[in-house]
Order: sequence, then C-alpha cells, then structure tokens
Amino acid sequence: MVYQMNPNSNKVSVWIDLEETLIKSWFDHFLTPEFPKVKKFVESLPVNRVNIFSYAIWGDEDETTFEETLQGWLEDQLEYVIEKCPSVNKMITSTRHFQGIIYVDVNDYINLVPKWLGFYYYISNLQSYNTTYYLIDDAVPNMTINVKESGNIFKFINVKDL
Repeated sequence: MVYQMNPNSNKVSVWIDLEETLIKSWFDHFLTPEFPKVKKFVESLPVNRVNIFSYAIWGDEDETTFEETLQGWLEDQLEYVIEKCPSVNKMITSTRHFQGIIYVDVNDYINLVPKWLGFYYYISNLQSYNTTYYLIDDAVPNMTINVKESGNIFKFINVKDL
C-alpha cells in the first residue's frame, strides 16, 4: 500500500496501538509478528518521534506502568522516541469536550467509541492544522478522513494490511 501525506503540509504525526500491534497484550510484553512491518512503515515516513494510542492504558496508574516498564524498551525496539501516550481517561475528557457526551467509565467509552473515532476526537481537540495523522492499529478499518476546516488528514491503517 502507498500512503500519501497531506500535500499542503510537511507535518506528519504517527500514532501506534500497543496490544496486538506492537506487543501481544498489556500482560504479555512480547513483540507481535507485525512489529517489523510497523517499524518499516514508520521508517518510510518523515518522523523522528512516534506516539501511542491504546485502549490498554486506562488511567494514571497505567500511564506510570507504561513509562516505567514499557516505554524505554519499546523506544529501543522501534528506534524512535515515544512522545505522547494518553490514557483512556484523557481520551474521555477530550471526547467529552468535543462531543459533549459523558461516559459512565472507561469500559463504557471503550465499548461505545470505536478506536478510529476516539482517535479522531482526541486529535481534533488538540486544534492542530495541516497535519497528516497516521493511526496504525489492529482494530481500525483502512480509511482516510480529510477534514476541510483544519486541513488535517487522518489515515487509519490496519496493521494486518501493512
């Protein structure tokens, strides 16, 4: 597959899921068979940092666990700095601001908001412009959303199709 960036911008932001994309699971920190394909794809883009967007990191405690046990190791494996890794609680806050819906808890959010839509809401709340955003994940369909108002392009890539 060939992925084109936003022709009006040189800004690119890469976001990668954890479970079943980089690692087996939150409790099984082995690299997935898809990991080499993810790394190769990221290397084809003009970035020197990546971000994590995962429904496995629920709150502050999970963020701390990620930072202390997984982040450095994944940075070594990817050979990229991991810049951001928002928790689902932060995603909920962002979505609430964007959408005005109050979710009962993390499970409610995860069950009601597909990953691609949660990513779109989260990024849209950052108020960025003219950027191409990539989300590589096992739970997203391959699709592109062009947002005329912001000039942003969202590219959702299922890791199985890399």
